[in-house]
Amino acid sequence: MSAAAIDSSQTNSIYHTVSKPLLEYPKLFSFVLGALLPFGFAPYGFYVLSLLSVFGIIFIWRKQTPKNASKSGFIFGFAAFLFGAYWVTISVGTFGGAPTWLAMIVMLGLVALMASYFALLAYLIAKYSQIITSNLMWAFTIASLWTLMEWFRSWVLTGFPWLNLGYLSLDTPLAGYAPLGGVYFCTFLWVLFITFILNFNRVDKTQKIITIGFILVTVFFGGLFNKHSYTQDYQAAKSLALIQGGVSQDKKWLPQQFPITTELYAKLTVENSDADILVWPEAAIPRFRSEVLPYYAGIKARLGANTDFLVGGLERRFDSQGERQDFNSLFLVDDKFNGPEEQLYFKSHLVPYGEYFPLPEFVRQWLCRMGLPCNNLTAGAKTQKPISVNGIKYGVFICYEDAYTDRVNAMLPEANILVNVTNDAWFGGSMAPHQHLQVTRMRALETERPILRATNNGITALIDKKGKVVKTVEQFKPQVLRGTVQGVKGATPFVMLGNWMIVGICFGFLIIIRLLYRKSN
Repeated sequence: MSAAAIDSSQTNSIYHTVSKPLLEYPKLFSFVLGALLPFGFAPYGFYVLSLLSVFGIIFIWRKQTPKNASKSGFIFGFAAFLFGAYWVTISVGTFGGAPTWLAMIVMLGLVALMASYFALLAYLIAKYSQIITSNLMWAFTIASLWTLMEWFRSWVLTGFPWLNLGYLSLDTPLAGYAPLGGVYFCTFLWVLFITFILNFNRVDKTQKIITIGFILVTVFFGGLFNKHSYTQDYQAAKSLALIQGGVSQDKKWLPQQFPITTELYAKLTVENSDADILVWPEAAIPRFRSEVLPYYAGIKARLGANTDFLVGGLERRFDSQGERQDFNSLFLVDDKFNGPEEQLYFKSHLVPYGEYFPLPEFVRQWLCRMGLPCNNLTAGAKTQKPISVNGIKYGVFICYEDAYTDRVNAMLPEANILVNVTNDAWFGGSMAPHQHLQVTRMRALETERPILRATNNGITALIDKKGKVVKTVEQFKPQVLRGTVQGVKGATPFVMLGNWMIVGICFGFLIIIRLLYRKSN
């Protein structure tokens, strides 16, 4: 027997040994594989586990009927978000005041909704696996389906773009593709690699060599692209101070905490008055701006004419009919503060059940009687101008708006630097703040813009235009992050095209597959 035949025999033996339990107990392994998925993301970073998880579940779906695959897909997605988004119970229950049973219902409802996307994905993968005979066409089809699933999940029912495979690309050579096509293009490449490897046992030696060559060349060029810069430096570097109050969420809104909080932020700001720009986190002072105008004006007077600061705060206004509108905002405290030329940003992508309640009025009133959060904030306009400070334009976004590429790109390429203010105190010491930082890093990489990230109790960070964390400070303590940031101008291909490039490629490929299938039948 030839060496090639022996190698092939050994490969098939290993293949069947590994695949047999997966196919005999698909529901059990679907749950296990789903539970592994989050461990590739921050704070763990074992991205190989996530890739093995996807490898295993696609293998299972490929061998199942569409109906059974749909069940396995739901189980996989349920486990992935059960382990990857359990922190919802912390924000709703521990800090939101909801009873444990209600916090669990909210969390499980979100998990089930996310699982339903994977159920549909699994159904389609199993369906196409029955139709497509070409290994190459099958691989591109599965990559397209998975990418579109993540994209749909990012905006349907306001969206929840968490645990997207593209985020695994940070700190790998595939990061070089983010400025070209964004996080979903990186997802497409990961799934394409996985499906090529899944086909390895089905192809001849020549196709194996081509597969390995394609993966190696793609990784090589990713590394080259990551060294290329699409943007150029703009003006001199600016000194910065990101103020982290370190106020625990369970104390933040207590009346006795208010004077402590105001004194703390004033002290930390004045002590760092030599910075060109200072940034406070989301809702740093737990009062509407109109209630504490003298406080902000007093700090500005102590800083002097050449130092301004950005504040995440609450804004109350009244429309032409006299209806009250409350906004989650970020505003610049400068010489024009609270005047006709003041600069503000109103958060446009609000958190459902956190900042507004898409519920019947009687349900919302019941929440109010239960002592739970029930007030509705007003969303700002989708298109708003950057905030300009001494010739530098800052594109700003609040909280998890940074998970939505269209929100970040809305101020580009005009903005020279990006600013994210957030309050991840809602999630305590869970993995959520680390996951959120990972998301923010991807926005820096896609846009090639440095990001100033100011948070209430962590993770405050300075991120460079390649998505690298330049500097951070310890969580849960009053801290000031000092550093310098270089403004840039220009635009990456992703800033100009957004997600439409990869979405168009995926839809186009599926249309071609459909036409070919109809023609052959």
